[in-house]
Amino acid sequence: MRERDLVWNKLEKARRKFSRTSILEQFQQDPQRHDVFSFRLTNLFVDLSKNLIDQQVLKDLQELATIQEFDKIREGLFSGAILNNTEKRPALHVALRTPKSSVITVEGINVVPAVHRQLEELMSFAELIRSGYKKGLTDRRFTNILHIGSGGSLTGPMMVLKALTSYQTPHIQIDFVGNADSSDLQAKLRKLDPATTLVVIASKTFSTQETILNAETMKKWMLERLGPSALSKHFVAITGNKNRANSFGIVDENIFEIWEWVGGRFSLWSAVGLTIVLGIGSENFKEFLRGARAIDEHFQNTAPEMNLPLILGMLEIWYTSILNFGSRAIIPYDHRLQNFVSYIQQLEMESNGKSVDKLGNKMTKKTAAVVWGAEGTNAQHSFFQLLHQGTSVIPCDFLIAAVSDEEFAEHQEVLLANCLAQSRALMTGRNLKATTKKLGDSGLSNEESNRLAPHSSFAGNRPSTMFLFKQLTPNILGQLIAIYEHKAFVQGALWNINSFDQWGVELGKELTNEILPLLQNKTLASNLDPSTANLMEEVFRFRK
Repeated sequence: MRERDLVWNKLEKARRKFSRTSILEQFQQDPQRHDVFSFRLTNLFVDLSKNLIDQQVLKDLQELATIQEFDKIREGLFSGAILNNTEKRPALHVALRTPKSSVITVEGINVVPAVHRQLEELMSFAELIRSGYKKGLTDRRFTNILHIGSGGSLTGPMMVLKALTSYQTPHIQIDFVGNADSSDLQAKLRKLDPATTLVVIASKTFSTQETILNAETMKKWMLERLGPSALSKHFVAITGNKNRANSFGIVDENIFEIWEWVGGRFSLWSAVGLTIVLGIGSENFKEFLRGARAIDEHFQNTAPEMNLPLILGMLEIWYTSILNFGSRAIIPYDHRLQNFVSYIQQLEMESNGKSVDKLGNKMTKKTAAVVWGAEGTNAQHSFFQLLHQGTSVIPCDFLIAAVSDEEFAEHQEVLLANCLAQSRALMTGRNLKATTKKLGDSGLSNEESNRLAPHSSFAGNRPSTMFLFKQLTPNILGQLIAIYEHKAFVQGALWNINSFDQWGVELGKELTNEILPLLQNKTLASNLDPSTANLMEEVFRFRK
């Protein structure tokens, strides 16, 4: 039997142990548990002690990492190795936040100088817009930015700017459009003045269907109102295909490059972050990069037993592949982090939602849990019923600031109390006996207490991780994103899957290109399945 299989067998045996014990019992057996499973970084504290794990399981998972040559794979992440083996590319988002003194080579060329040169160009361009020095065609300053993109080139900047609302300049309003549904774009256009609107089109290929559809519509809208000269003043492209951007009509000085080795879901650190800089300014963006870089250095240099992204990734392997938990909820107790959930959803599920390994062999273990969630306290009134009393065990990530940076500081006390209480309740639960007594103490009869007790009992032993930070700053947000990036990378490395491709999105695109002309020409094709053909016939009926 291979070494790898032996480790998986050990983990399977450990699973049987955890079916007979609880997190509370783990605390009783190990008085140092909180210290062992807590991590303190700069203004960030992460508590893993309420998880279904012990030190022996971590050692077994670290053994798996050793067998998978994890150290070598991690080194490849920071040195430009071809980690995306299907597309034969490095995955070098870490180069976008590395110090100037670093050397990272792609095809024999150190890419770091180009990264920092582009960063300076981005910040210079953004500051000219923010200051009002760079104006539109009618010599009025820009007051609105419309960012058009899809996938990572949309969700990243949108998430960051929502999270850092309190750091944004008040005289520039930034909106985002990504959906092919025209109602989204129309809603934005109703409040935009073409003379004061700058359009940022983010598309690596400059051919993504939804992005170009929205861009062409926006172009038509702008030219009808300002004329053809508006293209050179009001449109910016962030792309790896300069020729297509030029053909669209965008001038060279307004085109910023996305390198081939930057994946879409990791692209917010790249030129795609131009919209972020326009919103929060250069200094705050630098601080955002510093936060991510601090986690990069921690991930690279910290021993396994204290390496937070490594342990989080291994914990997810344990939950998904061994304990067979099918999903994980992310619950930020901060309204500004409401888009963080969908961002991490794409990061983890697009990276690791694979059923074959790097060599094309079918996976024998479950990979990539479903990631979902919503902001607290709102979520307490929707799906928390299932978290506490449902039949599925769903690990939770809680995120909250200790200190409010908004005016009404007393609200933070309520947020904190709720967040800490929910985490505690998930772990401790309340058994039938204690529930019956509580109901009796409240004045109910014995009969009524016994009747209601099963409905008011909580199994507990539901795991959670707490991310507690001082305040939601650009630096902290950079740290959080980088932690989740490296966590996803760890999972891919230990499962031996490619976390940097996304072939699963291609078939739907291909079939869209087959169906679209049929809809446009009001015809059916003989190769359509009966269900799709019938649905199209219904569409044609509705359109008569």
